[in-house]
Amino acid sequence: MRTTLTLAALFLSLIVHAQTYEIDVYDGQTVTTCSGTFTDSNPSTTGNYGNNEDYTITFCSGSSDYLTFDFDVTGFYDPLSSGDTLYMYDGTSTSGDLIMQIDGTDDPSFSEFMLSTLSTCVTFRFTSDGSTNNDGWAAKISCPAAPSACNGNEPAADIMLQAPYICNLDGYCGSTSSYYHEDLPYNMIGTGGNCPSSQAFLGTVQNNSWLRFEATTANVSMDFTVSGCGTDGIQVGILQYDGSNWVRYSDCSTTDGGNNGTFTLTGTGLIPGEIYYIMADGNAGANCDYTISVDGSSGFALVDAGADQTVCAGDPVNLSATGPAGATYTWKSLDGVVSGVTGANQTFNPIVATTYVVEVTGGDVCKNQTDTVVVDMCGAVLPVELVDFSATCEPQHMQLDWRTASETNNDYFILERAGEEGHFQLLATVAGAGTSNSISNYRFLDTQTTEGNVYYRLWQVDFNGEKTLKATINGKQNCQEATASVTGSFYNSYSKEIVLNYSSNQLAAVPFQLFDVSGRLLVNKNLTFTPHGHQVRVSAANLMPGSMYIINVQLPKHYSEKLIVR
Repeated sequence: MRTTLTLAALFLSLIVHAQTYEIDVYDGQTVTTCSGTFTDSNPSTTGNYGNNEDYTITFCSGSSDYLTFDFDVTGFYDPLSSGDTLYMYDGTSTSGDLIMQIDGTDDPSFSEFMLSTLSTCVTFRFTSDGSTNNDGWAAKISCPAAPSACNGNEPAADIMLQAPYICNLDGYCGSTSSYYHEDLPYNMIGTGGNCPSSQAFLGTVQNNSWLRFEATTANVSMDFTVSGCGTDGIQVGILQYDGSNWVRYSDCSTTDGGNNGTFTLTGTGLIPGEIYYIMADGNAGANCDYTISVDGSSGFALVDAGADQTVCAGDPVNLSATGPAGATYTWKSLDGVVSGVTGANQTFNPIVATTYVVEVTGGDVCKNQTDTVVVDMCGAVLPVELVDFSATCEPQHMQLDWRTASETNNDYFILERAGEEGHFQLLATVAGAGTSNSISNYRFLDTQTTEGNVYYRLWQVDFNGEKTLKATINGKQNCQEATASVTGSFYNSYSKEIVLNYSSNQLAAVPFQLFDVSGRLLVNKNLTFTPHGHQVRVSAANLMPGSMYIINVQLPKHYSEKLIVR
């Protein structure tokens, strides 16, 4: 118990004019705020909270902002007495998920004791027994901006029990930014020595963040690439918590000091199917960027739809996706033929080149992940070297053109036609050039009308009757109105690139511009959007960290976005 006036007392004398939320005064109430101070029942540096207390209070931001509680802003935090506990729940009641529990076992010597939640509402419950008590707490309330998503993945959490489950760690990127602070439970931290097996974390903790994953094997391995923080680096470990104690499954040497550049974090002795935590902390509070790389043999539940394939039109494509235990699988194709088909194993019969996309959802464990399989159609083979085969929309017909670079004993071509059901029927036969070593051009006009997609298949027949499929195309693909849109953008600080996510149904040259906040044009170029693409990158190595820029993409639906370089 404090018996002399401290800086904390001076601070508390200054906040009397600000709103103070004593847990006993606001017992059972919901407070909507992003400011003020949350205290125990006796907000004084010389007075203790009482015995046999049982109070609850709920704080909500009143928006989509997340709440943060800074217990160290005044230097006013004493450990709770044995038998006294402050519980912290996600949501508006104590039936929400428990995200933090502070009790008499927790270390009073925090230097950065701030809890940045991923919650728009937080409910606290404080209980004390009939024995000893102590000074308690005063926590400043705020709603700071959470870290931006890097490369589309969910940011790490400041609080262990809110750590996001990551189903696919390959390519995950994050930071040890100043948003993160030291949190509980304290007993992961050790002090020097020769790294005993009982010690979960060797280094001191200032700005740690949390991820969690499901192990698929007893041994896991991941490569960290760290940048942007000079020589300080990060300290990181693979941990598991049983409710009272931490167990470390990685080398203790990575949990202290500045690990920089590229290094490997290896975990051993894990139990497949169980959940483990990755804790990353900036050495001496360093603000670093990091990227994680793993492969299919690393022991993680990666989302994988299989290898790309080449088949002839109408032949089966066998697809098999893998992911975490209990996942569900939903397939679609970018040509629109397949949509909403569920199941890990699928067989499709494409008649044009396409890309299949599987969305893997892990139920309550992880967010949706996707992977793709590109399927190409079998290409040209001798004796006829086909250069191209195309269809052009005209008002009264479809114009089919194809061209050969050379022909050997080519008797004739067969043109076949199919609607969306995929049943090909004879359309025409066109005489070939026999044997030729020069370019030969062919054209046929299809005057039939068809609703929806129409497909054309081109065969070549030798003088000896041997028949070879040369190509299959979607005739109305080029008839569609061009549509293209940018679905999101971000800055990759590791590769120094601006990344645009997009969708497009045609090949298109798209004007791109980048301005600084003063309106100065920094980048002006055309980007290429393709029908089966989804992402394009723009080199931007000279952007200043902490600065804001403006992206303009000139499309029918104009895209303009602020870009903040972290």
